[in-house]
Amino acid sequence: MKKILIGLFGIVQGIIGTLWNMLALAFILHPGSAPGTKDWEEDQMFISVGYAMLVVWLIFMFFSFYKLKKNKKDIIAFLITWLVSIAICIVVIFA
Repeated sequence: MKKILIGLFGIVQGIIGTLWNMLALAFILHPGSAPGTKDWEEDQMFISVGYAMLVVWLIFMFFSFYKLKKNKKDIIAFLITWLVSIAICIVVIFA
């Protein structure tokens, strides 16, 4: 039962984490206006929001590994389901 819950946690973390990171990268890499335009200062604040989103995700992943560090099999189960769900999420988004 524990492995199933860890696997589900890996799937949820992979899907939500991938979408969260793609949104953060969109904020960082593609602001809505070009430098020097009127809206640039407003759009520039989203760049810092994107970095904050990435930091939140890293903290969450660190906490996940910290809680699973007691048993290597738990970490492996989490990593496998996490990586598979990331791959599936990316294929679905870009297909």
